[in-house]
Amino acid sequence: MGGSKTRRRNKAVRNRAARNKVPETRLALYLYLSEHISQCLLTCSPPETRLPMPRYASYNKEEVLGKAMELFWSKGYHNTSLKNLEAALNMRPGSIYAAFGSKQGLFSETLQAYLKLSRARLDDALQREPTVLAGLAAHVRSLGCTPQIAPPARACMLVKTLLETPDDDPVLRRLTEQMMSSMEKALAEIFRVARDAGEIAADADPDRLAARLQAEIFGLRAYAQRTDARDRVATLADRGRCTAR
Repeated sequence: MGGSKTRRRNKAVRNRAARNKVPETRLALYLYLSEHISQCLLTCSPPETRLPMPRYASYNKEEVLGKAMELFWSKGYHNTSLKNLEAALNMRPGSIYAAFGSKQGLFSETLQAYLKLSRARLDDALQREPTVLAGLAAHVRSLGCTPQIAPPARACMLVKTLLETPDDDPVLRRLTEQMMSSMEKALAEIFRVARDAGEIAADADPDRLAARLQAEIFGLRAYAQRTDARDRVATLADRGRCTAR
């Protein structure tokens, strides 16, 4: 295919050379180079192109977020220094910033991981119980139980973050409130399903019930910050099931 194009092109060149009286030696040299270059293009393989090696993360992101969550949950955002993160994550500051952009970016991802974990626990409770309302009540009750593995702090990470975040830190405060709103919407949807299934009154307001339950849960988790509250938290959580019912 390429050879026939070259021959046609060379024929046209000869005709133009004849009309313009181009010297034979010059014409012969052009034709030789044309044929030779075309043949090389058809038969020779192009040189190997070296692409830049892809950069792979040298860390397990899920593991890093888990360690960062424990640290932030225990110490709080403002009390966690870059040195603390460097030691806990076994990552240099440059690697942390390259992976997450900033300390705030890392904290944002740990909050999202915490919310995902909380939703997974709620979903697990809903699946284990025969009705959605029973599942929600079981979830509230579990908040007052002493876990097999002690969490980094007694209070909910979202509640703790909200309480320690000043009004002049709009980014973290807005992020925390958005996540709380997301959880409240999930609770409202559960109440909505329960209402449609006849588990609660037909005129019940799912949004109002969700807001009330979230307020009680957050109050319970904040109360859990007291060092002498361990025995009373379970009792309060058990009474909190009345709201869910």
